[in-house]
Amino acid sequence: MRRTCGWIGWALCLCASLTVSAQDYPEDDEMILDLIREDGTQPETGAVPAAEFLRCNKAAWRMPGQYLVILRPGTHESHVQRTIRRLRAKAARRGYLLEILQTYSGALHGFLVKMSSDVLHLAVKLPHVHYIEEDSSIFAQSAPWNLQRLLQPHGGTSENGTYKPPSMEYIRAALLASPVEAVVVLLPFVGGFSRSLNTACRDMVANGAVVIAAAGNYRDDACLYSPASEPEVITVGAVNSADQLMSQGAGGTNFGRCVDLFAPGDDIVSASSDCSTCFTSRSGTSQAAAHAAGVAAVILSSNQNMSPVQVLQTMLRYSVSNTINFLSLTDTHRLVTPNLVAAMPPDNSTDVELLCRSVWSERSGVTSTDSAISRCRQGEEMMSCSSYAPDGVHAGETVTVNDGQMECVAYNGPGGKGVFAVARCCVVGGLRCQVHASPKPGQDAECVGLQHHLTGCTSWSTAEILSGSRPHHGDRKRCVVKDGVTSDAVCCHAPVSGVSRVGKHVS
Repeated sequence: MRRTCGWIGWALCLCASLTVSAQDYPEDDEMILDLIREDGTQPETGAVPAAEFLRCNKAAWRMPGQYLVILRPGTHESHVQRTIRRLRAKAARRGYLLEILQTYSGALHGFLVKMSSDVLHLAVKLPHVHYIEEDSSIFAQSAPWNLQRLLQPHGGTSENGTYKPPSMEYIRAALLASPVEAVVVLLPFVGGFSRSLNTACRDMVANGAVVIAAAGNYRDDACLYSPASEPEVITVGAVNSADQLMSQGAGGTNFGRCVDLFAPGDDIVSASSDCSTCFTSRSGTSQAAAHAAGVAAVILSSNQNMSPVQVLQTMLRYSVSNTINFLSLTDTHRLVTPNLVAAMPPDNSTDVELLCRSVWSERSGVTSTDSAISRCRQGEEMMSCSSYAPDGVHAGETVTVNDGQMECVAYNGPGGKGVFAVARCCVVGGLRCQVHASPKPGQDAECVGLQHHLTGCTSWSTAEILSGSRPHHGDRKRCVVKDGVTSDAVCCHAPVSGVSRVGKHVS
């Protein structure tokens, strides 16, 4: 239980490790991978494979020689120290020294180490090591930072008087030690895709924080950057005063399916660090994210028991829609980028209602066996699942359950050019959804129990290519299918106050 508190907790955090899967390496990178693959040393645990080696997808932002070593889930602080000792010993036997820059024991267990790349093939084979990320730069208003500067034990003032932001480890510890009713964490920075940074953000959301991230100012797909790519954070793009995509020289706001909404981010006047009464004008998604964080704080001030995903759904509910001109985007990005600009909710917006949003997957590959998956956030229920193929060729979709979470899976058809999965994700108090599949192809899928309403039907077939074919809802309890077609019935239940709203969703 979180204790009740009458204020909104704010945290400004600038910290990250920015890396992604290794690919398209120059010669020295290939040499590192060869050492990892060919070294005679076997993993000490025998059955456990060597850890992954990840690095930033933006080559110019990489910082060779510094690495974040992340241990497997379920490990403890003692494993961190044991791994450090083993790595030191193995490196010393080969004549190498290493320097431990930081250890972590919060959302992630591991350490940041400065060492020669020649030691990597030893580190990836240590027991308990899950993956290793090469350090890289991140940018807040074009100012470069990195792990060594950012991952400090706490915030404060440096020797030259500049502000040192608190780290995610510190924010997480503070939340757990003194929980508050409502917390908004603003992340006005961006870097290359990072598994570690996304995991840390996801952990903060799981602990009740509303995390707002800048989409980035590279006129690019936001899914290629962190923390913008983390599905659990609220990612914000920037528009100008005319509600059009913010342009900044050769750059501009990022876009795509990883953006949740846009906010004002062009020529924004704010305080300056030059003096206590100075002002300055800045543009970018950092400013847009700050606007969105303010809207989130207002929403939380009216109901501090809202979950992070309820805050997102409320922000989307009161956003201004279809005012942005997306003609400069590709067809795919126009399709998946939300045309929403953040706006303040009305003062009387306290009524409980069913709130829904559409969540698009990335586009699948083009082979007949390729598929795409879309998922809802934690706290949302999937009320329907559909698929979309720009060329109309697809094999349908199914709803699967993975680790207790529904997944909307869309299948590309023979000769198709890729397909999208589209999940309809909703929140209202007490809403619970489940899926019931056809007993076999050609048989209807139906809901069980009087309290469950049919909210969605899927269709999938190996015998035919479906083009706009959908199962019928029948008597609103079953999905009626054709011969050879399999269907999933998505069936939802809500308390009495929400039943009518679920019924409206069906109609």
